[in-house]
Amino acid sequence: MATLSNPLFPSAKIRRNRNHAFSKIGFTPILQEYTLEKMCNSRSKKLKEAKTLLTKLKKSEHFSSPESLKMVDSLQRLGIDYHFQDDITSILQTHYNHRDQISDLSLASLRFRLLRQEGYYIPADVVFDKFRNKEGKFRRELGADIGGLMGLYEASQLSVGGEEILDEGGVFSAGFLGESVMNLAGDEGRIVADTLKYPYHRSFGRPLVRDLLDSCRKRDDFEEIFRPLALFDFNMIQSFHREEIIQISIWWRDLEISSELQVPRDKPLDWFLWSMACFTDPSFSRKRVEVAKVISLLNLVIDVFDLVGTIDQLSLFAHAVNRWEIEAAEELPDYMKICFKAIYDITNEIAHNMHKELGYNPILSLHKEWRKLCNALLEDARWLAIGKLPKAEDYLKNTILSCGVNLALVHTFFLLNEGVTKESVQIINNNPGIISSVSTILRLWNDSRSAKFGNGDKSYGPYMLCYMKENEGSSVEEARKHVMDKISETWKQLNWECLFPKQFSKSFTKAALNVARLAPFMYQSDNVHTTSQSLHQKDIMKSLVFQRIPA
Repeated sequence: MATLSNPLFPSAKIRRNRNHAFSKIGFTPILQEYTLEKMCNSRSKKLKEAKTLLTKLKKSEHFSSPESLKMVDSLQRLGIDYHFQDDITSILQTHYNHRDQISDLSLASLRFRLLRQEGYYIPADVVFDKFRNKEGKFRRELGADIGGLMGLYEASQLSVGGEEILDEGGVFSAGFLGESVMNLAGDEGRIVADTLKYPYHRSFGRPLVRDLLDSCRKRDDFEEIFRPLALFDFNMIQSFHREEIIQISIWWRDLEISSELQVPRDKPLDWFLWSMACFTDPSFSRKRVEVAKVISLLNLVIDVFDLVGTIDQLSLFAHAVNRWEIEAAEELPDYMKICFKAIYDITNEIAHNMHKELGYNPILSLHKEWRKLCNALLEDARWLAIGKLPKAEDYLKNTILSCGVNLALVHTFFLLNEGVTKESVQIINNNPGIISSVSTILRLWNDSRSAKFGNGDKSYGPYMLCYMKENEGSSVEEARKHVMDKISETWKQLNWECLFPKQFSKSFTKAALNVARLAPFMYQSDNVHTTSQSLHQKDIMKSLVFQRIPA
């Protein structure tokens, strides 16, 4: 179990620092120490009860029955699967070894999805061909099976490309489910709508866990059985996250960078969102703090390039980052010297700490990512300065580097300290498919939306503008459809990379997947007022970190 960075009953000085940090990010502490101690005890009790239940199930026929698949699905949807990973692995291995034909579409789809998510490759045709007619189309009578349709739609999200049966299944199920939503009342209608909007494989899990625990609806009896543990577990992890946000806020305040540079993005909550996605295991507390520091500096550099520096100044800054020497910053304006020194010092500090843990110093890899980032940002700035729109693919090729996903995931790779070998380092240094796919998904999601300003004007994502310029006469709707189709195809590439991960650990694969899953959460809707998106994110982060679920 993860441990808090401060004791459960901190000193008065620590409490003052905590309260100050909370006030800086717009929230107030909500848990008294005695409440936290009580919550720890309740969580431990419920975890013991749940493990006792699983021990009984192991000795029964249910452990290898289709019902065990429903149990695994419930544990994952409730966010408590990490407690039972050995049991889950055993269950799925049993189902993989004994893949009997299942005539129920819901169970067949669930087994397919769970096995693929765990890294087991099963040909889609073998699973779903039995549900098609002689013409090779999904049978129309399946349109009345709502549970089966939801399972098929969820399963279709794990296509690795070239799997027409999954593409057809996704279109078939989405069509019937979309029609059924209007005719379904109460919880069933809500579950169908949520499945279409937030399919499990492509969605950031933590908000879905919160929504499930806040509601009274359930998909099966296992959700009801494990709900008490999930509730205490959610509240307990919240306490870890609050302590981590405090550490980040105090670290950022002590750097005094934002006051010197007067940059607009001084938002510890936004930075921590990445940390929550990359490192979901509660025991990864220090890693979440470290990657949040990287994200804060990443946002700082992006703001310098986008909002502050001139082209000449930005060229000097990129040159200094390429040289990676303190002396290289002497010609920079004062605000850039501060920025460069912060990046240089903190990156070297992270590399030094990793060296002590790994026996390997990743500074060359980390420096390379900062170099690629700044060079790509400089190219973006030059395009903007001359008012020239590049070709859509040229823009995308550069901007998947300038968005910073590569830099964040390379740091994540080394912080995880799993599977770090000469071969894996060589792969990670050359923008592997698992990273470029995630970068592409986030970049395209960001560019798929339009923003409405206070005066009623709209702006469209640069990739959409580049596409419409190349394809004269194309509408905004056509450009957006092209973007969403491209996102879907990129997800298939990412699924392939995760199913056959080469040199990377499961932990890193999961981190990369979770960053891609952030995209709909971060860039949710079209026609968004410029302030409403950030307010929406703040409300969700408040529910994930600061609002305890009543027990």
